[in-house]
Amino acid sequence: MASVTNRILWWSLVVSLLIYVVVAHVASVRPRSDAPISELSIVFAVLSVGVGIGTLVYRRHALAGPIQRGELDPTSTEGRVRAFQPFMLNLVLSESVGIYGLVLAFLSGEGALSIPFVAGALVLMLLHRPTAPDLVPPPGGAFPGGRPPPIA
Repeated sequence: MASVTNRILWWSLVVSLLIYVVVAHVASVRPRSDAPISELSIVFAVLSVGVGIGTLVYRRHALAGPIQRGELDPTSTEGRVRAFQPFMLNLVLSESVGIYGLVLAFLSGEGALSIPFVAGALVLMLLHRPTAPDLVPPPGGAFPGGRPPPIA
């Protein structure tokens, strides 16, 4: 999972989250609309919690579990291909939490509203990093029991 491509993608999404905070503060001059900000804040907070829990459950089901059971070897070409989609889906959904904060900042004119959402997204990104310990195959290779099957 810790390929150069995955690391570059992860770092670029983390940096973009930090840029969201800067953009939210620069653009927060005055309210942009008559949107009900307090209600939107609650809706986006609930969505963020749901997305966060969903990505953690999906990660356990689609990536970490199969890797730890030896069913998915992210060091092989086939394993990298199988692992890429769930890995990217988790990163993109984690990034969406930061986007909720950016939207609130634009609608309200208050850049500080983006900070809790970006902080939550950064925590999710940290949990979904390509170098996470549970995304490393167990010692002994991808074979159950650590040994290849006998040659018949």
